[in-house]
Parts: sequence; structure tokens; C-alpha cells
Amino acid sequence: MTSPENTTSDDLAGLTERYARSAGDAQRLPLGLHLASALGEKGSYLEAIRVLQEILPAARTKEERAQVLRKRGWINLRLSQYDKAYQFLGEALELLSASNSLDLFGVYYDIAWMFYRQGYIENARNYCDGARQVLAGLVAGDARAASQAQLDLLHITALIEAADGNHEAAAAHLAAEIATHRASGDQYRLAGACNKLASVTMATGDVIKALEYQAQAHDVSQRSGEVFRLALSHKNYGDIYYVIGDLDRSLEHYRESLRIAQEIHNRLGEVFAGAGIGKVLGCRGDCQAAARQMESALAAARELGNRDRETCILVDLAEVHCLCRRAADAMSCLESADGIEAQRGQQHSPRHQLVKARALLLRRTRVDNDQAGQIAEQLLAAPIRIDDEEMVSVPELRIAARLVRAEVLRRRGQADQAKTEAAAAAADIDAFCAPLDPGQQALFRAKPAIAEVEALRRQPAGTEPNQSTASVP
Repeated sequence: MTSPENTTSDDLAGLTERYARSAGDAQRLPLGLHLASALGEKGSYLEAIRVLQEILPAARTKEERAQVLRKRGWINLRLSQYDKAYQFLGEALELLSASNSLDLFGVYYDIAWMFYRQGYIENARNYCDGARQVLAGLVAGDARAASQAQLDLLHITALIEAADGNHEAAAAHLAAEIATHRASGDQYRLAGACNKLASVTMATGDVIKALEYQAQAHDVSQRSGEVFRLALSHKNYGDIYYVIGDLDRSLEHYRESLRIAQEIHNRLGEVFAGAGIGKVLGCRGDCQAAARQMESALAAARELGNRDRETCILVDLAEVHCLCRRAADAMSCLESADGIEAQRGQQHSPRHQLVKARALLLRRTRVDNDQAGQIAEQLLAAPIRIDDEEMVSVPELRIAARLVRAEVLRRRGQADQAKTEAAAAAADIDAFCAPLDPGQQALFRAKPAIAEVEALRRQPAGTEPNQSTASVP
């Protein structure tokens, strides 16, 4: 979403005072819009809504009313209130449809962001294209504002590409954006771009760069006091440390992200952080606590109407059931996810497919074994593409697919082929670990699915798989 400029606590206090003393609509409206933006930046969303409600009667023209409604929609997006956001943004779009302006661009942009956030990628692309057309048709005007709009367009394009698994393109867009923000000194947007690039590089398996970018985002967010981005930064740190296998640090960051999200009423942030906590608990072997945490996050995602998060958490919960060796419960979760994906016209994610393969292996019939093997072979036959917010890396998924295939071969009595596949998985693990320090390498190798590779490589044909054979990254 387009964002307000940085505002210090002193600036905010002064702005609040000027707004309180303002007289007449001509003065009250711009001050109110500025104050609502500043309050939103600091996470004071309910106070921002109060200000916007107060100034709406002061908006006399279509353009003025659209500005207030758009800002209200932006605040509702931050609160994960998508129905309300669409109501206000849709009305603003209708009011501005007869003109080609930066305000119209902003409304298209915010709606694109809303659909991206809910996982409706094609809808997001369509509104992004609308924003691009508006920008292309602008006549000469505020060059600085038009330049910022170009950067906003670059950012939303990167978000959409990352969600669609086009990590190289997303990283290129974000790197260009970061260079511009560093040159201009725009710390607010710099933090947002660094947060996203950390997530994208983590998805590719480059955790060293992910940590570097996340450190930059975290530092800027802390110094600026921008709590929304700080909560996101903690969530991203939780993801990165989860991938590495540093579960203590991961849990610490997820809990801090959850605390901040609750403080600023960011329900979607609560969903992300809560699901992350559940994944850590599951990886630690506390399946009952993990399932309770996942159920809570799932209920919140459903309450928000966020089908994308609902699907992801159902897969997370299926993974927990696999860890507990409850194949029927895992398959039930995956079937629910199937139904949502079918309604949305979405394909199963690679991680969804691998969790299904693990559940099939638990059922131990020849048909299920063969189906699990087919899933693994299909995933290994082409590059794996994932949404960067899946809290997993592509290399891990390839390792997991090789592990499934090796187990399938072992059960067929093809011990040599199984060990060859396990050796290939071990080579992938070595490659992933190469840039990590010795402590990080040890943590990663101790993750259940990673440790299982070595166990399977040593396992003779005809023996039962060990307890962890249902694990996935």
C-alpha cells in the first residue's frame, strides 16, 4: 500500500494539537488526513479511524471525499478488515473513475495490495495493471509524486511476483527499489522493501542474505518506531530461524511479533505469528500444543475471511497430524484445503503436495505408497516454485521430495536406489549448509526431516521406518 511519510512522536503531538485547534473545513480536512496517516503509521488505527470519521463531512468535492475514503480503506487493510476496506476503496474508485489522477492510481494500488494479501494473485495483477495504465496516462504534474508512484508500482509488482514463485524477478524489482530509497533517505519504504527481500531470499534458501536484509529492515523499523513493520520484521526473523532450525530464536521472534500485532490490532499479523509458533512447537515434537496453536490461528484466519492463510494453516495443521502419525486427520485437513483451492482456482502448492505424500506414506498401502512416489517424482522433475510467505525454502522442499522418493523405493525393496536418492538429498543438505556457520549447520541438520535423511541412508531394506518418517520441513 502507499504509505505516509515518517512522523516522529514530537511531530505527531504537534500535528494533533494543530488539528484540535483547526477551524473551517479548508483547514481541518488536510490536517485530518495528515494526522490519520501519521496515526496509521504508528499503529494507532482506531484513533485514525476516529479522525477520518470526523473529517468526512468536511469533504465537499468528489476528490476530497475519495481521499478520505481511500485513507479509511488503507486503515481497514492494516486491520485486516477486507470487506470494509473494499467497501471504502470501491466507493473511492467510483468517485475518481472519471479522472486520471495520482489519487486514482493510489486506489487501484491499494485494491491490488488487498487482493495480493488475500492470495488472489490474478485479481491483484489486474488492479496492478489498472494502476499502471493510470500512471502511463498522467499529464505533466507533480514529478516527485509521480516518481514515488512508480516506486509503489515496482513494489507491488515485486510482491505479486514473489507470491507467484518468480523469486528472481521479485528480487530484481526489490533491489532497484532499495537502491532508490537509500539514495533518497526514505527509511519507511526502505524497511518495507528490505523486509520483503529478506523473505524472498529466504525462500530461495539464501539464509545469509535473508539475515542481512532482515537486519537492515529491523534496524530501520526500531529507529523509526514503525510498529507495523517491526512486527513484520520479527515474523520474518521467526521464519528465517525456523528454516535454519534455531527453534529457540524463532519462537522468541514469533512471540514478539504476536505481542506487537495484538497491541496494534493487526489480526492478520496475529495469524502469521500464531501459525509460526505452532510450527515451532510441532518441530519440537509437542504435537498437542502445536495443534492447539494451529487451530487458534485457523479460526482467526477464517474470521478474517483470508482464504490464502486458511489454506496454508490447514497444510500446517496436516503437517502436525503427520508428526503425530494421525494420517486420517492429516488427510481431512488437506481435503479441506483442496476445497478452498478449487473454489479459488488455485493449484496445490509444492508443500501441500509433500505433506499429502507424507500422509499417504503413513497409511502404508501399496497404492498410497505409489501415489506418494508419483508426487515426489513430479516435484523433482521441474523447478519448485513457492510463495515466499510459506515459511519454507525451495532447497528444503527438494530435500523432502527426495526423502519421500527414497522411502518409497526402500519399501519396494529397492535398497540401492533408495540409498542413492538419500545420498542426493544429503548432497543437497551439504550445499544448503555450506554458507552457514558450524552452529547453524548443526541446528539445520538436527531438524527432523533433515536428520531423517541420514537415518534412511543407513537403513537396510525391509525394516520399518522410524517414528520421524512422517516429518516435512
